[in-house]
Amino acid sequence: MIGSYRAAALAELHQGESIALSPTGPMAAVAGDDDASVLAVLREYTNVMEESGPVPQQARVPQG
Repeated sequence: MIGSYRAAALAELHQGESIALSPTGPMAAVAGDDDASVLAVLREYTNVMEESGPVPQQARVPQG
């Protein structure tokens, strides 16, 4: 994860925990390299004021 060290620390604190990707959406394990799960952590534990750019709607599923 690249960004604020506080945001990175928050994501690291919740690493491996399951989190809902949206209010009614699927659950995913929090991983620093998964944009969707990190954004879900930020939404859950902070006040996200604005999202811009390509924001994933689903977690990436590892192959294999």
